[in-house]
Amino acid sequence: MELLSVGVYIIMVFLTGIISMIRKGTKRKIIEAIAVTAVVGMFLISGVDKLLPPQVRTLLGGGTAVWGGDDVFRLSNIYTKTKNDILVAVVLIAGIIEVVGSLCVLYGHYNRDTTTERNGLTVLSGFTVAATLVVYANPWTGIKKIPVISNINTLGGILALWS
Repeated sequence: MELLSVGVYIIMVFLTGIISMIRKGTKRKIIEAIAVTAVVGMFLISGVDKLLPPQVRTLLGGGTAVWGGDDVFRLSNIYTKTKNDILVAVVLIAGIIEVVGSLCVLYGHYNRDTTTERNGLTVLSGFTVAATLVVYANPWTGIKKIPVISNINTLGGILALWS
């Protein structure tokens, strides 16, 4: 499952570059298209993974065969006193936010709809901050240095897309 997700992500970014070159875009536009797809593609793949039904997850041979997948398992290790149903709901909501935010950015960018693109970027920025605080930097989990730094880098990539 992990290999499939990474493969889809790499192909998505690679094809964006090729399609941009075929359309004879300027060097700046090609780089911009690749950047948008690379940054936002991560959220799209992650969101879709969270929303996969357990049967599909099992069929693809990876992860935890429950709604929300491995993210539910990870949260259950952090928030041990929280009911599993609540954690599943949180992860599914997170998946919806990631998919909707990503699709808004992609649609807005490729259709020159700045308002929709920026709304999507705002959603993904807020999601990144909230996810960082819930999972990696709070009184219950402590601070996990590398994931926090990684999410700050992701937030920087999202903010760079505003230009």
